[in-house]
Amino acid sequence: MPTTLKTSTVVLGEKVYSSYMLSAGIVGFVGLLFHASWGTVESLSTSPAKLNFAPSSSTQTRWTQLMCAFQLLSVDLGLSTALAFILVFTSWLEPKATLAYMLSLWNAARALVWLVQLMALRRPLKDYVLLPQWLFFSICSALCYGGAHQLALP
Repeated sequence: MPTTLKTSTVVLGEKVYSSYMLSAGIVGFVGLLFHASWGTVESLSTSPAKLNFAPSSSTQTRWTQLMCAFQLLSVDLGLSTALAFILVFTSWLEPKATLAYMLSLWNAARALVWLVQLMALRRPLKDYVLLPQWLFFSICSALCYGGAHQLALP
């Protein structure tokens, strides 16, 4: 199987790049753009003031905490996307394959936590489709795993 992965590399000029890690970086970047734009707009729409909740300091504090936690994911997505691109285009970090496996595991954990949360909240099946972040993280995990195999080859 690793020899099959080697043939699916990207050649730019004289350099050969991991197509899986490159794809993981691109998918991660698109996810970050969606999260930072559409997700932020959606989250801001849940403001207590916009939902006509009685103004209270505790409600506003909880909402502010949720918004801050939401934006922490922006940092997480940005750093994991940057790591994918760093592993593709630079030699700054070694061993590349090990770091790609760790990034794959990180994405798999995010997918699992998302699914567990949906199950714990007893959400209907339609929410698994309407809230497909688990699928996004699963795809990134698979791409990083394939990239790790490519990066491990000589």
